[in-house]
Amino acid sequence: MVQNISEKEALENEVEFLSKKILVLNNKLLESERAKTLFLSLVANNLNNPMSAILGMLPYLKIYNNEKNEEIFSTINGESLDLAFKIQNLITVAEIESGNLSNSYALGDIKNIVEEV
Repeated sequence: MVQNISEKEALENEVEFLSKKILVLNNKLLESERAKTLFLSLVANNLNNPMSAILGMLPYLKIYNNEKNEEIFSTINGESLDLAFKIQNLITVAEIESGNLSNSYALGDIKNIVEEV
């Protein structure tokens, strides 16, 4: 009977120890999530501001009307728009992570969307 009591106490102590360890790990996880959210937000904002300036000024750089300049301008413009799209996706992820934006889903007919595009 004495052995059963000590085994029971040992199990209770182990459960208490593991419970405390789980709480510590949970707090570390929450801290990590907050750091990730802050990082995403800072990166998104620090990328978005210069990208907005570049996209705003890009149309004014088109000076010469020769074929080579058109090709360079078209490439820069296309890559800038692609980068801006990626930055906007990053900003959206940061907003979702921080809880400022919630996900929403909608049913749609993909065929109609493709035809519309």
